[in-house]
Amino acid sequence: MSVTLIRKFWNGSQYDDISKIVFTSTNIDSPAAAGTRSHVLPGSPYVGTWYEALDLQYRQKVNQNPPDKHECLFTQIHLYQNSFNFINGTTVTGIAKYPVTTSGMVYYDASNNATISTISYLGDTTISGIEFKKYNITFSATNGDATVSGSHYYFNTPAPPISGSNTLPGAMYIWQENQTNDLLWAHPKNSIIFEVEQGEAYNCRLTAWDDVTHSTINNRLLQDRKYKVTCCAYMAGGGTKENPVPDQSIDAMAHPPGIDVPLAGDDAYYGDFDLIHIANGGTTGQQHGEFFYFVPRLDDVDDTYASGNYDFVTTLHYQYT
Repeated sequence: MSVTLIRKFWNGSQYDDISKIVFTSTNIDSPAAAGTRSHVLPGSPYVGTWYEALDLQYRQKVNQNPPDKHECLFTQIHLYQNSFNFINGTTVTGIAKYPVTTSGMVYYDASNNATISTISYLGDTTISGIEFKKYNITFSATNGDATVSGSHYYFNTPAPPISGSNTLPGAMYIWQENQTNDLLWAHPKNSIIFEVEQGEAYNCRLTAWDDVTHSTINNRLLQDRKYKVTCCAYMAGGGTKENPVPDQSIDAMAHPPGIDVPLAGDDAYYGDFDLIHIANGGTTGQQHGEFFYFVPRLDDVDDTYASGNYDFVTTLHYQYT
């Protein structure tokens, strides 16, 4: 079956077709004519993230700082115990950088989730210089059979990948109720968002290449893992494309989020996951999607980089039947 997969960005009033991702000066009024560029020296604090349509380009981020608030629709919780089994587990101790104040669902991946009964705040703890909030979460029901290990063990050691991608094993996630975009670092209105309008897209993989041949990463930014994204893949349970809400009766996660993960060809990518169109409102009549979005940034491009262009392409690879 064919698939119709569209990509858009919010231009301030509506979703527009995305042509390019541009990293250039913030000292340009937005929107600007497509193709507007300003020479910015490596290491400059005045590098913004822009999305370019065919006619105009729009500033999305005023700097290249890493996420400093709830990362995306799904708030990341690190499992703060040796392991948890979804078959018979009833209680989890977890730590999160940002407050968790909701009931609903805890997600591990597209097949494993748990229904929250209670959440108890246990105070703060500091690990590797980072302050976390500690919680005890009890579940009234679980779905799935995965056994996961504590992701906090990977703070100082590179984590083994999930399906070869840069998602963190052992992490769990909550899409909180009454969550607004202003609380999120990456959300559907400051991202490049993909939507399946028809059919199914399989083995979706987001990565970056040095050119349109999608074959090499001969670009220092990619080789040094300086190009990073925060992203998530999900089905909405209601609301709108720009302001979705969770459906706490089902698994709304298509794949674990990527939190500030690097992209570089087949060596570093986000994936692999499926995106399936939700027809006629799904099982509840309110569901829609599925969606995938990402917000890009450049991580610490200092003055050791020579001035010049570092053009590369971001690509979502997928298959269909």
